[in-house]
Amino acid sequence: MIVENHANPFIPELHLFHNRKKYSKFVERHGGDCSEMSDAAGQMTYLDGIAAILIDCDEDWHSEAALLVHEAYHAAVAHFTALGETNPGEEVMAYAIQVISGSLFYAHDEWKQGRSETQ
Repeated sequence: MIVENHANPFIPELHLFHNRKKYSKFVERHGGDCSEMSDAAGQMTYLDGIAAILIDCDEDWHSEAALLVHEAYHAAVAHFTALGETNPGEEVMAYAIQVISGSLFYAHDEWKQGRSETQ
């Protein structure tokens, strides 16, 4: 699921996945490598301006939110590194994590709502 295509250069294009197979296909289609994919509940792969994020957990909202923020941090760091910015200011990094996390929360909630409506 594409989360949001930001016009803000400090925010990567975000894609959120809840299925490992779909995540792997997306990453490989965009030139990434999933041969060493871990069994972790969350994973992020950065692909030339795109952050592909896998959330594979079905727990309480707090655990899911913490995992989404964790992956948002990785997405922000990878994006700044790709831009050549190895030491972004604290406020810029906090803003990027806030925007990425908010977008991921919205997409994750939308996915959970759609999933509960089909059960």
